[in-house]
Order: sequence, then structure tokens, then C-alpha cells
Amino acid sequence: MRRGSQRRAVLAVAAVLAGTALAVLAVTRWVAIPWMVVGHSMAPALEHGDLVLIDRWSYGRRDPRLGEIALLDGPGGLPLVKRVIRGPLARGERIGDLVDPTKPREPLFWVEGDNRALSADSRQFGPVPRGRFRGRVFFRYWPLSTAGPIRTTTDPATLPVR
Repeated sequence: MRRGSQRRAVLAVAAVLAGTALAVLAVTRWVAIPWMVVGHSMAPALEHGDLVLIDRWSYGRRDPRLGEIALLDGPGGLPLVKRVIRGPLARGERIGDLVDPTKPREPLFWVEGDNRALSADSRQFGPVPRGRFRGRVFFRYWPLSTAGPIRTTTDPATLPVR
């Protein structure tokens, strides 16, 4: 192989690698981000250490839906994975001992972990504003034995007990 041919081949490989890196960066920034579930609050739906993909597009176009599992910013910006139990809440709607503020600036949602005994959620920190939702958990890719789409459930029997 000639020196000029080698150089073109190296440049072609570098261009493919750079394009691939940019595509991966774009996808993980705007489309879907990988995430590791930390803690046991979402068991049995999601277990500690599960690797999931977060759909960043859904909540840019619509509100979180009942039964979806979402990544959101909790108190102090701490990222949390929780299930949407209610919402958007009506003004003055009462949930247990908590009441939605009478003049919300944006829609509010009630979120809880499936494993209520081990979950810090809306029962402690109240409803979550729409703007704190980062994305919808839609696919588990690790462990391989449980890989696949994440089920959204609106069946009251499978939602946390109220």
C-alpha cells in the first residue's frame, strides 16, 4: 500500500470514528440516555443495579402519564426513578393530608416507588412540578435475563397501595 493510500485510509477511519462519537453524543444528549437504577424503591419492577434507557423526547411533547416510570429531579436536584401515580393534579386536590397549592405555576404530579417501605417519594416531599421530569424509563437492557420494554401500568392492583 502506498503512503498516500495509507493516509487516506487512516483519515477515513478517523472520520467514521468521529461521526460515530458525534452520533452517540447526540443520541444520549437529546434522545435516550442510559441510567443505572440505584436503590430498592422500585422493586420488583426495577431492581438495584438494573441498567435502563430514558426517553428524553416524550415529556418534551406531553405530560407524564399515569403508571409510567420516570426519571425526575427530586429534592435538592437528586435524580430519582419513580412511578407516576396521579396527575396532573387539579387545583386544591387533596391527596392524603397534602393539598396541591391553589395557584400552581405548572402541572403537578404525584410519584411513588413501587416498594413503598423503601421509597422516599411524594408522600415525603409532595407533588412534583412538570418541569422536574427528565424522561420516561422505557427499556431495561441489563441484566439480560430481564431485558426488554418497561411496562406502564394503570392497573390499581399493581400500583403502590394508597
